[in-house]
Amino acid sequence: MVYFQVVAKLSNVYPKDTEAPTGGVDHMTKLSYLHEPGVLQNLRIRYELNEIYTYTGNILIAINPFQKLPHLYDGHMKEEYKGALFGELSPHVFAVANAFYRSLSFIEWPNNYFAFFQHIIIFNETRAMI
Repeated sequence: MVYFQVVAKLSNVYPKDTEAPTGGVDHMTKLSYLHEPGVLQNLRIRYELNEIYTYTGNILIAINPFQKLPHLYDGHMKEEYKGALFGELSPHVFAVANAFYRSLSFIEWPNNYFAFFQHIIIFNETRAMI
């Protein structure tokens, strides 16, 4: 057998969140310790349960599942999030889209033209802006 000794400085060791549920949390603000290892552990747990969406504030973190998850995007799911308040339901891209649509500023101009004043920034896994 080969044994390894792990040596770490106390300043590099982070406390484990013993109160976090075994299935992770859907919103990072529910973590007792909001540090990088805690965030990554939560995302890993949720990923293993095919829960690919997690909130952190009003930001949605989405992890590529590398498989099809059709139940996340069916008509029932779309209707469930339609008109729901942000954060009322579990994290989902439809919640972000609905919140974005509801926050649009509609201004009617002559000849029935409408102007929309709002911006949304989406980054993909390569950090290239879409």
